[in-house]
Amino acid sequence: MPQLRLFTVLLMLCLLPLSGTQAAPAQPAQPPATQAPAAPSWPQVLAAGDTKLTIYQPQLDSWDGYTLNARAAVEATGTDGKSTYGIVQFSAHTLVDKATRWVALDQYTITKADFPDSATKADSWVAAVKQDAEKRTKTISLDQLEAALGVIAAEQKSSSAPLENTPPTIISSEVPALLVYIDGEPAYRPVDGTSLQRVINTRPLLLKDAQGKHYLHVFDGWMVA
Repeated sequence: MPQLRLFTVLLMLCLLPLSGTQAAPAQPAQPPATQAPAAPSWPQVLAAGDTKLTIYQPQLDSWDGYTLNARAAVEATGTDGKSTYGIVQFSAHTLVDKATRWVALDQYTITKADFPDSATKADSWVAAVKQDAEKRTKTISLDQLEAALGVIAAEQKSSSAPLENTPPTIISSEVPALLVYIDGEPAYRPVDGTSLQRVINTRPLLLKDAQGKHYLHVFDGWMVA
């Protein structure tokens, strides 16, 4: 019995280091964090020779979810610090990232450019804008595009509503007068005990005599027509 007890004690002492050095279960590997793309940055600045072009955020004309048509204001600043302004209209394909709520623009096509005060330099500036569009991807906020679509839809709905363009009848008078509203054609009824007739389809007291003159009761007097 003493030997058995001693063997049991030695066995327990041997097991203790093993249990103390048991490795913790491995934790599942965490996927590397992806870096969010840069937020849309407007206005964007680029160089066209000695001229600095500042392109402001495009204003939406139409978007079907794939092809976007828009226009952007462009400021051209020369070395003398003076600026002239123009408009560039373009179409582009869009790639929507709903996770970041941003829309990337690709495959630019400039459909029209107008620089009223610098028509001779417009071609070189447009070429610089095209070259810049090919070099770097431009992004626009998806929320702003959806809001712009809502505004366009509301404008189209209001413009399609039928409008009454019939001009009103204009009545003029060279003497002091009052306009009496009558519901349709005058309806006359005889006034008992007189030779007068009263117009019954109007609110004020309006009478007509045998000669066809009309008398309108106003305050404590009468007006004649």
